[in-house]
Amino acid sequence: MSKKIEGKTGSEWVTAGVNYFDSGKFKEAINAFKNAAKIYPESSDIWINLGAAYENVGNYKMLVQSCDKAIAINPQDQIAWFNCGIGYSKLENYKKAIEYFTQAVNLDAKDKNAWFHLGLAYLKTHDGQKAVESFNKVTKLDSKYVNAWKNIGRIYKSAGNFKNAIDSFNRSIRLDPDDAVIWYEMGESYYRLEKKLKAIESFEKSVSLDPNVSEVWNNLGFAYKDIGKIERAIECYEKAIQTDSNNSTAFYNLGIAYNNTGDPQKALECIENALKIDPKDKAAKVYLKKLKKQMNE
Repeated sequence: MSKKIEGKTGSEWVTAGVNYFDSGKFKEAINAFKNAAKIYPESSDIWINLGAAYENVGNYKMLVQSCDKAIAINPQDQIAWFNCGIGYSKLENYKKAIEYFTQAVNLDAKDKNAWFHLGLAYLKTHDGQKAVESFNKVTKLDSKYVNAWKNIGRIYKSAGNFKNAIDSFNRSIRLDPDDAVIWYEMGESYYRLEKKLKAIESFEKSVSLDPNVSEVWNNLGFAYKDIGKIERAIECYEKAIQTDSNNSTAFYNLGIAYNNTGDPQKALECIENALKIDPKDKAAKVYLKKLKKQMNE
């Protein structure tokens, strides 16, 4: 006779757990899978399902414990290793996450999601080279895995390899042309390569997709200033301030731009606003003294 808990067999508890899980009732799913595990403690699948339910209520310690139970029963269960890696990542134990994701890709070298999360874990441990290697594995398995291209681009950008960063950002944009953040990051990369027009083109695309990011408007203004389009630079700095009235850098840049157009009074107001926001801004302090001296001559 099959063992029962509260009138249900193990298979009935599993069915109930799956139904609760699919309905988004994760606490009920946890209870059902726990009862199923009491009846079938050597079923790795039940422990994996229990871990997945714990993940959905944000209990990552129990996710790890449940998946470790599954691994102890079946060390070849790739899903258990992967899910445990997710749990350790959520707990910000990235060294353990790397250990588990590595085992997951050893068991299934074609699991692009395991390679991707391994790359993310390496990023968290500041191992850019290993992260790129992992993300490159992803793109070889799936050339349309857009987040892998984005992360590769960001790693190259952080390392100062702006040419490769742009190449990766372009690949991601072809897959996700409406990502304002990536357009901005590509603009920064072009700017660092002294390709000001390409930088402007990228920044303009970014603000067209998301006009509410002050930093992008400020950098767009700076790029226009560099090519001598001061009036357009002023428009951009003003947009930066409209979207974030505490952007002291935009006030500072706007002040310099107004002074360059022959309006020192407006320049003075902007520099003073910059210092109200950031009283320790040395560059603004120096420029304020220069401006006051200029106005008194």
